[in-house]
Amino acid sequence: MMINLDRGVIRLEDSVSYPYPAPALFAAITDFPAYPWWQPDVLGIRAAQALPAGLGTQVLEVDTVMGRQTHVTLIVTEYQQDRLLTLQTPAAARPRVRQQYRLQPAGNGGCRLDFHLELDDVPKLADHLVKTQLSHQVERFFDELGAIVAARPAGTPG
Repeated sequence: MMINLDRGVIRLEDSVSYPYPAPALFAAITDFPAYPWWQPDVLGIRAAQALPAGLGTQVLEVDTVMGRQTHVTLIVTEYQQDRLLTLQTPAAARPRVRQQYRLQPAGNGGCRLDFHLELDDVPKLADHLVKTQLSHQVERFFDELGAIVAARPAGTPG
């Protein structure tokens, strides 16, 4: 996992390999109502439109960040079935958030998930706390995501 800070932007990158095929993992990643099960800081999330997700889908998310409740609107800005999902806040939103999940097939029918997160406009006094919190959470998030995929019957949609 790599976390860095450059001009008020925190960037986090991580890669995780799973023994599950990309379609199974993509179904879990695009199952927005299930996010609280694998991202404990997400208190609730819903899509503003009918699911399944697609380009332009808006997601309304309630999070806890450093003990405070926040509301974030995210928009699906990149979508390639079973390969890529990018969610980001509208251009004028502060702080700006961008999450990208990229899946690539790996050996033995599994896949690799490359995750990229950008948080813009992080207050300078909070940057260390945010980086510390993220470093502890992200590994747990992707362990929980794997557990959810393992528990779903094959072919269960997101």
